[in-house]
Amino acid sequence: MEKDAQREENVAFSSNYIQSPMRQAQGINLGGVNFNIWHIKNRETFIFKSKSTVIQVCSVAQGSIWVFLGIEKFRISKGGMWRIREGEICSAKNQDGHECVLHITSIPSASTLVNQ
Repeated sequence: MEKDAQREENVAFSSNYIQSPMRQAQGINLGGVNFNIWHIKNRETFIFKSKSTVIQVCSVAQGSIWVFLGIEKFRISKGGMWRIREGEICSAKNQDGHECVLHITSIPSASTLVNQ
């Protein structure tokens, strides 16, 4: 969890700001919730970092992608979303022929919030 001194104070963020190299690595943090945008090129695989203290909500903003979540495998397209629970292993592979854009929001788990 970030310290108050590091918390973002802005209320709006341009796509250029969000996609800058520093922001791409860190995302945008607001009140402990992290938001990031990932562009997945054709034939590229994105491996989600296994996080034991957050739930990740992923949505497809553009294109479609194959998701491998534990033993589940499914294809999801623009406008669809899925969740990754604490500690789950997940990857996404773009086999669509076009770039896929994912929006990923990481939300602290209830147990993390209670222990603060």
